[in-house]
Amino acid sequence: MTWYQFDTVDLHLFVYVQPNSKVTEWAGTHGDRIKVKVNAPPHKNAANQACQKFFAEFFQVPKSNIELTNGAKSRAKNFLIKQPNRELVLNLIESLA
Repeated sequence: MTWYQFDTVDLHLFVYVQPNSKVTEWAGTHGDRIKVKVNAPPHKNAANQACQKFFAEFFQVPKSNIELTNGAKSRAKNFLIKQPNRELVLNLIESLA
C-alpha cells in the first residue's frame, strides 16, 4: 500500500499524524503513510481539525471537501480529499518520491 490513492477525481490520503508540533507541515513518510506534523493537541478532535484545515489550504479546496474516513482516535488516519488541485497532488507525490 502507498500513502495515497486516486479514484476518478478524489484523493485518498493515508496519514500518520504527529500532534503537538511547533508547526503544521508535511514531514516525509512513516512506513506506508505520509507523515503530517500538526500544531494541535491530540484531544478534543483538535489534531483532526488541524489536519482538515491544513489539507484544505494545501489542496485548495473547502474544508467541507475533506473527510476523515478512518482513525479518528488514532495517529494512523485515512482522509478523503474531494476534487483536490491535481497539480498540487502530483507535486507532493514527486517531492516525496
